[in-house]
Amino acid sequence: MIGKDNKPSSDAFYGGEISKDLNPLLEKIIGFLFKKLEIDRESIQILKEYSEKGNVIYASFNSSNISLLILYILLKRNQFTPPAFALEYNPFLLQTFRDLLMRGLRFFSRTILRRKHRDILETDYIENLIRENKVILLSLLSRKFFLRRYMEIKHDSIIHLIEIQKKIDTPIYLMPEMIFWNMNPERTKSLMASRAVGDRGFISAWLTNLKCITPSFVRILEPINLKQEIEDSRVEESHQIAVKVRNRLLEVYHYEKRTVLGPILKSQQEMMERVLYHRNVLDKIKEISTEDGIPEKKLRKRAYNYYKEIAADFSILTIRLFKILVEYMFKKIFDGFSYDPESLKIIKETMQKGPIVLAPSHKSHMDYLIVSYLFYVNKMAPPHIAAGVNLSFFPLGTIFRRSGAFFLRRTFRGLNLYPVVFKQYIKTLISEGYAIEFFIEGGRTRTGKLVIPKLGFLNYLIEAIEEGYNKDLYFVPISVNYDRILEEASFQEELRGREKTTESTSALVESRKLLRRKYGRVYITFNKPFSLKQIWEEYGDVSKLPPIVANTIINKIYDITVVTPFALTTTTILLLSVKGFSKRMLEDKIINLYDYLVFSHVMLSDSLLRKKNIETIVDYVIETFLDDHIVEELSLEEAGTKEKLEDFYMLREENRARIGFYKNSIIHYFMPLAYYSLVLLDMSKAGSPIDKESLETGYRYIKDLFSREFMLSDDGAEEMRTSERIYEFMVYEKLLLTEGDRILVNDDRREVLQFYSKIVREYLESYLIVLEALLHIKRESTHRRDFIKEVRKRGIRMFHLGEVQLAESLSLPNYNNAVGRLADFGIVKQEGVSTKDSELTVIDQSRAQELSDRIRKYLEIIA
Repeated sequence: MIGKDNKPSSDAFYGGEISKDLNPLLEKIIGFLFKKLEIDRESIQILKEYSEKGNVIYASFNSSNISLLILYILLKRNQFTPPAFALEYNPFLLQTFRDLLMRGLRFFSRTILRRKHRDILETDYIENLIRENKVILLSLLSRKFFLRRYMEIKHDSIIHLIEIQKKIDTPIYLMPEMIFWNMNPERTKSLMASRAVGDRGFISAWLTNLKCITPSFVRILEPINLKQEIEDSRVEESHQIAVKVRNRLLEVYHYEKRTVLGPILKSQQEMMERVLYHRNVLDKIKEISTEDGIPEKKLRKRAYNYYKEIAADFSILTIRLFKILVEYMFKKIFDGFSYDPESLKIIKETMQKGPIVLAPSHKSHMDYLIVSYLFYVNKMAPPHIAAGVNLSFFPLGTIFRRSGAFFLRRTFRGLNLYPVVFKQYIKTLISEGYAIEFFIEGGRTRTGKLVIPKLGFLNYLIEAIEEGYNKDLYFVPISVNYDRILEEASFQEELRGREKTTESTSALVESRKLLRRKYGRVYITFNKPFSLKQIWEEYGDVSKLPPIVANTIINKIYDITVVTPFALTTTTILLLSVKGFSKRMLEDKIINLYDYLVFSHVMLSDSLLRKKNIETIVDYVIETFLDDHIVEELSLEEAGTKEKLEDFYMLREENRARIGFYKNSIIHYFMPLAYYSLVLLDMSKAGSPIDKESLETGYRYIKDLFSREFMLSDDGAEEMRTSERIYEFMVYEKLLLTEGDRILVNDDRREVLQFYSKIVREYLESYLIVLEALLHIKRESTHRRDFIKEVRKRGIRMFHLGEVQLAESLSLPNYNNAVGRLADFGIVKQEGVSTKDSELTVIDQSRAQELSDRIRKYLEIIA
């Protein structure tokens, strides 16, 4: 029975009322003691979205009064309606003196006088609250109320809510809520560790919040719609639907813990036991001992040393301190990060299905710091990162290892035990469900464009799933793009042939000077995760998976690479003129590239979303390049004085390769356009009739020639869509005219096609240099390193003789890709243990000459 004002009458015993007016002193005390606790940003968005949609019921995974009090205060602080009633809760701290007195009287009546009282769920009280759109809280893990609910269905609050939902049209949303007292991973051995979730008393909660080094926060999750659950259910009985709903809520709790805290963290000793005592490792030790006569004891010590060299030693304290350090550094050198929080929500949902593998592009040492940082600040467990052993130097190596990095050698050549230990470590990580981050390119790109994938590590991941260490893997392709990179100058030197500087403590100290300037913004984009099992089912043969998965990752990174202001402006500068340019010229040509990007629905940075910003962007980029002496204002010297030529700038030859990095970071978007433009110019010059079929044939020839430079999709349907888009764009821009089935180049706009075709000039010149060196080689075979030296000499000679025009074509990576492509064509033969140490033999010089002539013809068209 319900009394006046919708209050339970004296015969309804429950005591879940929550006072409308909280004691101001209590509110201030709790607010001060728990000031570090807040509702996180993502939860605020969920609350805003669903507060207007229907009836909100917080399904809490806490049942202590302090937990309820914290939620109540935080909801009020953020202008959300706090709960008016608590189900399966005992909220005495949030009750008035009158409510407490009534509870005492009811307790006396029930216990001493032995009077029977109806449970609140036997009345219409909760239904009336819901009809009045009051907010209710339900505790899912209350120990006190569990037995009553378990023994008698009538005490089950979820069943009661389902029955109410069947009577009303407005949906009831069960909104999961939990408190993370910290982000400390759960450990198998943790005598001193503070549990991150669960109920706490007042003192325990305050001390935990006071001493925790990681963020503490309230998390609100996507709700369960009871109306939808009832409609979708195959059964009508409320108690069966309630079991399903309760299990779903508990799954949410489990998965959210895993997302924020990661898997239960085993100690390094436990991981070592699992890896080194695994049969794969022990069998290999026995095999080597038998074949090479090395005592097993010595081999076991070697395996132990390998493990210590490889394994991460994760520490949340180090993560927290490292976060403070990198945050300080990021604020000094970057203007901010651009990323979509919604993408991280998709990754969180994917983490509930199985272990994820993060696969970012690799342009800078900042990449892995940025990805881990974004995970941590978005309340997600940072990944374990595959890092080169060159980064294991003191002190950074220790910090990286404690932050989740594990180390691998660049080559396993000559090692027979090391690969087995390393593989078993990876398989153990996967079996435990850790998020792993690795770079599909192997190392950092020196050119700015994506490097041909390295398949070794990927093979180990796929092998782990094949052998049943986990059910599936979900790959997350990530693009990390920069306005400017810290390694700009060092990459320029390496492209010229200088040996890579080994990472060391002295190099770290020296790099402090890089922190004295700004490098613009960082753009991080996450593509949708894809499942290894889905690809496996599609292709069937597991041996085909590594290259397919690798190419899928590369193409998905291509798709989400953001075009930055620096990249677009730099691309135009490098294409515009070998000698100099004006702002007006630059803006006009940027428009040509910009229009194609917009037509192709390419991802643009926020500042590029409006065309009218281009003038401002050009001014900003030129000003920055002037400050760094990359471009110079042209001046006229007369009578001993220098007079600057207004609005005219010169790009020095030695700086072209330096800023070419930014052009190459987005060049994949333009390559199909450049190929088609070049073929059109070639065919129209020859006077041949142009039709779509011959155009496609010419396009595929150039695309195939540069397939080691740009891993454009080989999917026939995708290629057809690309062709149609470019054709539509060219017709729309009046670059092409059509007469029936014939295609004509619009002579009035031929120079625009030449501008587009210049995008491929650098690579044509690099390949011509390699071919010319090959054609002038005196010996039948030569060591690859010796041949590359000859190529470099030939390139410098041809550049100064004017046979090649672009300084950036004198690129070591371009030369190496060209040699690899000539080997693919069968023009040269490579023999040896590794590509770098191979012997090169010319086996088809006539074909080399034919290709050289064809490239020269293309270069004549572009000039």
